[in-house]
Amino acid sequence: MGKHILIVDDEAPFRFSASLCLRQEGYEVSEAKDGAEAFTMIMERHHLGLAYDLIVLDINMPKISGTDLFETFRNHGITTPVVFITGYADEKALSTAYKQSKSRLLQKPIASEEMISMVALMCSGRGERELRTQVQNRGGA
Repeated sequence: MGKHILIVDDEAPFRFSASLCLRQEGYEVSEAKDGAEAFTMIMERHHLGLAYDLIVLDINMPKISGTDLFETFRNHGITTPVVFITGYADEKALSTAYKQSKSRLLQKPIASEEMISMVALMCSGRGERELRTQVQNRGGA
């Protein structure tokens, strides 16, 4: 079985296209339409001793923003790697993506090749190592 990816985005067309391209690459994909649904899905798996291999998380969503959801599940001890996605240049999002362990940021529109490449990188564990190196080179942690 391939890696299990959770895509969280309030835009159905994005969820559909991202899911389709990742499934064609052999990934198992689940979808959530908002932060509340995603949190329920993440916690249900956590209580079963399971975790997603990667969460692709839109930042700007109604009810619960992607960054708030991220902080909430991190506070519950869930350390799943995250690729934040946004259609807007958001300084808080950029800061969160660069400061937090195991996260990256992609800006919409996202080409299929870019999504596949980032997911492969993050699922391999190389994404976290490369991000740690970038932060250290900038004088961060």
